[in-house]
Formats: sequence, C-alpha cells, structure tokens
Amino acid sequence: MRFLWFLFGSVSLYATVNEPLSCEWATGYRNDNFHWHLKNAGDDAALTFSEHYRDVQFWQNDLTLRAIHRDLTFWVQGGYGVFGRGSLQTTWDQLSFAREAPQFTSPTQGWAAHAQGYFGFAVNLTSGRFYQVIFTPAIGYEAHFLHLHRDTASPNPLSSTAAIGGSSYTASTHFSHNEHTTWSGWLFAGDISIHPGRQLFFDIGYAYHLLRTRLSTAAAIEANVWAANGSLVSTALQSFSLSYNKGGSFGHSGWMKMAYSLRRYWKIGLGASMYYFYSSVQPSTLDQRVGISPMLEEKIKMRWTSVTRSLFVTRSF
Repeated sequence: MRFLWFLFGSVSLYATVNEPLSCEWATGYRNDNFHWHLKNAGDDAALTFSEHYRDVQFWQNDLTLRAIHRDLTFWVQGGYGVFGRGSLQTTWDQLSFAREAPQFTSPTQGWAAHAQGYFGFAVNLTSGRFYQVIFTPAIGYEAHFLHLHRDTASPNPLSSTAAIGGSSYTASTHFSHNEHTTWSGWLFAGDISIHPGRQLFFDIGYAYHLLRTRLSTAAAIEANVWAANGSLVSTALQSFSLSYNKGGSFGHSGWMKMAYSLRRYWKIGLGASMYYFYSSVQPSTLDQRVGISPMLEEKIKMRWTSVTRSLFVTRSF
C-alpha cells in the first residue's frame, strides 16, 4: 500500500499535463427512441404489452466544467432538453377478444435532463513533441431522466372485424398522462484528446455503463365484442399500473468533438454523442391488475437510444 501511495505521489510530482478550468456551453438537436415491453414468464413467452416512443426530439443544452491538475482530470456535466415532441405507439398483445394486436398512436411532449461527473488520470502519449495526444481513463457516476407527457391516442376507439367470439369489436385505450424513466449508475470511460498543432483540437471517447432503471407508468384498454346482428356479445377490461426500480441494466456511449481556437481563452466547435442503454429481461411487479391473471409472472425489458448533435463554445480561465 505504501508503495502505491509513493508511486501515485511521484507521478503527480512529475506530471506533464495541466489544463486550466474551462467552461463549455453546448446547444443542439437531440433525438431519442425508447422501447419497453412486458411478457409472460418463460424464454419463448409471448408479449403482453409494449410501448415504443419514436423520434422524440429535444432542444438540448449542456454545461460542462473541466480541469486537469498534475494529470488528475475532473469533469462535471449537466444538461436539459425541452419540447420532447414525438410519437408513442402502444401495442396490446395477446388479448382474448382480438386476432390481431390492437395498436394506438399518440403524440408526446416532455423534457429530459442528465448530470454526470468523471474523475480520471491524463496520460500524455507524445511528451516533448510538437503535436499532443492525451489519453484519459476515468470513472464516474451519472443520472439520466426522461419525462414524457402522452396526449390522447388515436384511433380511439379502434374498430376491427378481427374479433374472437364475434364478428367485430371496438376498443378504447387510456393511460396515465405521464411516464417517467430514470437511468443511473457508474460508468467507466476512456477519452483521447488530440491537438495536432495550430488552432485545431479533436476529442473522442467511449464509456461503459452499469445502471439502475426506474420506470413509472400505467395503461388500460376497454373493449366491446359485437355479433353480426349488432348485439353485444361480451365486454373486456384490462389495465395495470407499473412501478419498476431495479439494477441489471447496462449501456454504451460515445462522443466526438472538433474545436477551433479563436483566441487564447475561447474555442468554438461541433460535437456529437450517442447513448445506448438496455436492460436484461427482469421480473416486474404490476402494482394493480385488472383482467390479468395474478398467476402469470410478468417480465420487462427496456431499450433507450439517444443521439445529440451540437454546437459548443468553450471559455478557459
């Protein structure tokens, strides 16, 4: 242990990388896709319910603070996305009154936010040369929030002739207006900064994520099955509310940036980042069940993808 402390102190004493505190503001376009579904127990079990949020578009703004002191790197970032306009496709699978899974579509609006911090150690791979390449392994913690408001679905009611036990059916769906999802946990990252000389700067990085996922939502469907003569054959109701909070999620992310130095303390550039988070198939607890057999164990799986493209300005102090 003493040897490790001695080694750490020696490296810090003869460090080759020092960068002053910098503040970066980035603004741009973000596109999210979020898909989750429920299924019965068993590897080959059929789906029972799924939601797919497609092309949810945000105006994204991020603020980043970064500094390197004697090779020790500190990086803190927070961001907020507004508007959240997209579409939600809801699919009710395995319903007793329908030969085909009823689907409903609704518009969305909402917001997204995230906060993350890194601690790393910068290694100058080109010490003493005209150009500079710095590799920084890092560890950090993060939290991502996605809050979406779902408007009235369409078609609502849905009419279909693919009925079981009758000639047609009509089905209406509704759900809680808001869905809230959180991904939080540890990340392990690697970043490469390249300064080829003059006024250009490049940056590329990758991170692996160990996550805990929280999901809160609810949904319901009501149906009437009709005979050919117009008489009511049967009615059906299925609903649930879900509150999920477990670990066992993972993810990958990457980023690229290109900057140009305008003056001694100012840079301007373009950047892009991508997140891909997913969960393994996990047991879930439905808080309330109507029309769902309590003997069936429901399982859940989630997948979230986010891509951001932005313009940024950096000020060093």
